[in-house]
Amino acid sequence: MLSAALSIGVLLALLGSGAAGTAPQGCDIPPQELTRMLQILERSVAESEAPNPSVLLAFNLAGATGSNARQQLLKEIEEDAVNRAHKDMSSGQVALYTLALLSSCRDPQHVESHGLSVNLSRVLDQKTRKEVARLEKDGVPLTTLYSVGLDVLALCLARTGDYEQDAILLAKQLLSSGSQIDVDTQAVMALALECVYDRTELPDTRGLLQEALEEVSKGFLDKQEEGEGVIGNIYSTSLAMQLPLSPSQATTAQEGPPITVHYTITNTLKGKPFEFSITVSVPAGSTLLAVLQEAEKADPEEFSFETKATSWGPMVVSIHGLAGSERDRTFWEFFSGTDSLQEGVGTYKPQDGEHIRAVFSKY
Repeated sequence: MLSAALSIGVLLALLGSGAAGTAPQGCDIPPQELTRMLQILERSVAESEAPNPSVLLAFNLAGATGSNARQQLLKEIEEDAVNRAHKDMSSGQVALYTLALLSSCRDPQHVESHGLSVNLSRVLDQKTRKEVARLEKDGVPLTTLYSVGLDVLALCLARTGDYEQDAILLAKQLLSSGSQIDVDTQAVMALALECVYDRTELPDTRGLLQEALEEVSKGFLDKQEEGEGVIGNIYSTSLAMQLPLSPSQATTAQEGPPITVHYTITNTLKGKPFEFSITVSVPAGSTLLAVLQEAEKADPEEFSFETKATSWGPMVVSIHGLAGSERDRTFWEFFSGTDSLQEGVGTYKPQDGEHIRAVFSKY
């Protein structure tokens, strides 16, 4: 069975964090290499005795949603969740299953298999309560801090449970003993804090989470310098690379001189065809998400949009009132000129004068 370090860490690092699950900007993966990695994933499905949610996450991040092996794995994970979630799964296992289902556009609150169902989000919250209670009482969780980090990340993405209070506890753990926590665990905990930071509206909570995220980011940069680019080891590096800039760093990055970005939305697939264009000005270093927000602010009637939080960042699910559909196999695909974007809207940074196109497409 592929380890979580390979299927989540390495593929995340190689494929980037875009909604399409493709390579980071300026880093194209040769098609033959991507094919080879997908073949490894497919073999792991055939050879594994138990379904591995990490492999399903990797399939989804690679954009291989039509793979027969991926479809089979999804069914096995749903069946396993129904049969085992209440019994012998740890909180971290339930969290991984939840993340895998969320990335597959499945509702973890209603997982069905062979006429039975389970509310995986509720099970996760119940198991996380026990982890947190032990952590508050004894200073250590029932399992590991890595698992609790996964728990809080999954709860936050699923918008279930008391994840804000859980994140506060994790932030305090990082601030009090962060240097003693391994890189993998710090990275997962920080990803959970990043998710909660984006959701909470409480100033005190945001301040604490920002402080913890800055501490982790600083520590990772120091380790990267000491290790000549490696953060811990090659496996932990791939996971640590998924931690975005801390909130204050992200703000600083977006305080550059203004740039001009041209933005066009096009639909010829469903209902009445439309195409609208606009030119917006944003600070240099801004993400594509900021461009979409600026366009919506300038013309909300034509450029309104909606996003959905996923385990790899915000994904645009609707533009101009037109939403993608799993049933119709439609989605909003982003292009720079004629080239399909290689990152998601939360990480891709347009250049001055760039033309971004959002096209309603089929997959």
